[in-house]
Amino acid sequence: LKLETCFGWPIQVTAGDAKPNTFLNWPMQAHGAEMMRIACILAVERGIKLCAPIHDALLIEAPSDQIDAEVVRLKECMSEASEAVLGNGKVCRVDADIVRYPDRYMDEHGQEMWDQIMGVLAQT
Repeated sequence: LKLETCFGWPIQVTAGDAKPNTFLNWPMQAHGAEMMRIACILAVERGIKLCAPIHDALLIEAPSDQIDAEVVRLKECMSEASEAVLGNGKVCRVDADIVRYPDRYMDEHGQEMWDQIMGVLAQT
C-alpha cells in the first residue's frame, strides 16, 4: 500500500506499527498540511509578515491600520492554496479572527488555564 499526497509526499509507516484508522485519517491531515505549506509560501512571497502556522491557522502581524487588508491578502493565499490541492475550482472556506492591541486571542477552552497561570504568576 502506497499513500501519498497530490504533490508526492508519502506516509512513512513501519509494518505493524500503524492502527487502521491511521490510513483513513492520513489523507485528510496530509492534504491539509499541503494547503498550509502552500499558503505559507504564498504569504511570504507576497510580503505578508507571517509569524507562525498554528494547527490549521496562520498567525500574521501587521499595523492596526493595515491588518484588515493583510487579512484579505492572506485569505486569498489560503484560498489559492486550497484550490491548488483540491483542484477543479474547489476552495476551502477561510475565516479570520483579528485581535488588536491591547487585546489578546483567547480560545474558549483556554480561559481556565489562562486564569490558573495568571494566579500562579500573581503569587510570585
